[in-house]
Amino acid sequence: MKIDKRINTKLFKLATSIMEKAYAPYSKFKVGAAILDDNDNYHVGCNVENAAYPIGNCAEASAIAAMIASNGTKIKAIAVTGYGDLLCTPCGGCRQRIREFASMEIPIIVGNEKEIKRQEQLMIKKKDSYIFEWLGVVSAIFYSLFVASNLGLEVVGFFLLLVSAISIGFWAYTNQHRGILLLQFFYACAAIVGVFRWWS
Repeated sequence: MKIDKRINTKLFKLATSIMEKAYAPYSKFKVGAAILDDNDNYHVGCNVENAAYPIGNCAEASAIAAMIASNGTKIKAIAVTGYGDLLCTPCGGCRQRIREFASMEIPIIVGNEKEIKRQEQLMIKKKDSYIFEWLGVVSAIFYSLFVASNLGLEVVGFFLLLVSAISIGFWAYTNQHRGILLLQFFYACAAIVGVFRWWS
């Protein structure tokens, strides 16, 4: 879901402006949030800390409360800005609060007090790549059984390992599991080296 660049800019400016009014004597980290609702009205909020940390208010929660108080019911877009040069993005609790009034594809403009850093979605839907995950798992099972049976024809085992590594690697890539992707890369390299050694 894309929002007009002018709206992004306005949301960012509103969030940055209200950020200066934040009450953050403990963390010293001020946060501002601005919401565009389903009536095309804007609402702002800032973080309000408390000596008892868990009962403080996040900027997003404050902006949502302002929206509800003004008869807004849905969030079309939200901007969140933080103090200094650090990138400020909603925490897990605030994402849940936003989700109560928005779709998972809602655009979230995040940045610091100087500039917009990026636009993201509330939640990124995982791509439907489970067929590759299970193809890789089944290939790995057959590879293990083939090696354990000691039937010879190692090239078949290397081929199964390669299929498993490519399949699980593709699944890991599409779902952003970088550690698993790196592991499958080494498995694939091992399988290719094994095939070349078998043929030579």
